[in-house]
Formats: sequence, structure tokens, C-alpha cells
Amino acid sequence: HLMVQTNNGALIAVDPIKLQVAWAYTQKIRPSGLNMLRRHGQAIADPIARHTGDVIAIDGLIVAKDTRTNQVVALREYDAAMLWTAESDADSTIVHHDDQHIYVLGKELVALDRRTGVRVWWTPHPGEIAGQPVFTQDACLIAGNQRLCRIDLATGKLTHYREDLAQPASLHVVGDRLICLTGQRLTATLLP
Repeated sequence: HLMVQTNNGALIAVDPIKLQVAWAYTQKIRPSGLNMLRRHGQAIADPIARHTGDVIAIDGLIVAKDTRTNQVVALREYDAAMLWTAESDADSTIVHHDDQHIYVLGKELVALDRRTGVRVWWTPHPGEIAGQPVFTQDACLIAGNQRLCRIDLATGKLTHYREDLAQPASLHVVGDRLICLTGQRLTATLLP
């Protein structure tokens, strides 16, 4: 299937051969943007996640971020049966997966067990996330506010490498080089 995630709370599986919708998983509908809710006579903002992150399709499993309930949901690909759900931050995004884990990045980097959705480990990171992190074979590199940090994927242990970034950045790997893009500055260093 070709998986399409819409901005109004639906995940749609399209059959690329028949060119028709195979199934649709609809999430609890909630208005988009910042909305004012009335609670106890006060108006408060209701934030919506800015971006859901990747939709993971692997070994008959579809994993996506449900922005309406702030959960990561796992569905069986052939019939959309719910396999598991895991709570996540409003602004968290699915950023990566490997043979064992689904990685969700928000206020912390969370490793979820791919089969059960159980949190294996979670690590708060310093600073604000503005760009895409990079995953190597053994680590996640995040360019947060004023610092570049490395999280070991086996243990979830956080290590700070540099504290000279001007602002949060998007990261990319080319060969053995870490490419860091902050605003209008592009730098390349050896992978830590």
C-alpha cells in the first residue's frame, strides 16, 4: 500500500495496483491550529502537533503519529486492526526505526518496542528541536539549542559533544562527515 496521512485525522492505505482506497484509519477529529477552549470560565490555547513525522511501514506493520490524541499507533497493514498505542508529547514526531525500535522525538527521545509499543528507554535532551536529527548505526545526534548531543541507541545514554551551536539545526550524514545546517551557515565535521 501507499500510505497517506491527511491533516484532518486520517491515515489512508491506497492500493497502487487497483488505484483505490484499501482502508482508512480515522482519528478522533479535533479542529486544527490553535483554538481557544473554555475550561472553568477561562480561555486556554489547545495546541496541535506541528508535524507527525514519518509513517513507518515495515513487515506488515504501519506506525503513525495520531495528532488528535497525541499517541503513536500501530496498525496491521492488511486490515488496519489496532495492534498497540503509546502516549507521546503533542509536538513529538516519529523520526526513525530499526529492527527492534520505533524512535519518537519530542521533549525526549523515546525508543518504543516495535512489536508491543512499550517504552524501552527515554532520554530528555537539552534544548529545543528545530531540525531533523541524524541516526547512525549506534547513535542519534540532535542539534539542540546551543549544543550538539549524542544519544547511544543501545542504552539511551546522553553525551554532550559540543556547546557552540548558534541555534538548533538540521543534521545530515555524508560518508563519515556530519553536515550541520543552522540558518545560513553550513558546517561539516567528522562524525563523533
